[in-house]
Amino acid sequence: MTNCQFIFIDSAQGATVNSVFRDRLTRAFAGHGLSMQDYCVFLTPMDFARFNAVARLSDVFLDSIGWSGFNSILESLVWDIPPVILPGGMMRARHSPAVMKMMGVTETIATDIPAYINIAARLGLDRAWRQMIAARIRENKHKAWNDAKSVRGLENFIVGAVESGTARVANKSEAG
Repeated sequence: MTNCQFIFIDSAQGATVNSVFRDRLTRAFAGHGLSMQDYCVFLTPMDFARFNAVARLSDVFLDSIGWSGFNSILESLVWDIPPVILPGGMMRARHSPAVMKMMGVTETIATDIPAYINIAARLGLDRAWRQMIAARIRENKHKAWNDAKSVRGLENFIVGAVESGTARVANKSEAG
């Protein structure tokens, strides 16, 4: 009997991509004396309604290491599901931790891969801790949803650029 299952959505890029990914997972699990088939479930690509139904059944969301599935964190927060996050060097890998910091829920932001694994395992195994994190998300997600500071900042920048005459509209040949 397994203590968890990882849910993956097959890539729409085709069977070759999915096969390479499954083979990689098979080797990784086997390297720890485990069978990938016992722990991984693969679903076909789905529409948004079905994705939401599947997401709602999850206990934990794992934000993609190195890329960040910012959409994933937004989808997890709708259902108050704790996301595990590892910030990266690229801006796209810093959106998810920024949202969690805005809410004041930082316990699921990892500092490195071992911490990411430990946080994920604890969320999966410690129901009380997971429920406490979920409750804090529920109580504080309005801070992220309703924050207009970035919108006002962009608005002020654009208005300032126009008013100072530094704004310039690129012509087609410059826009490329």
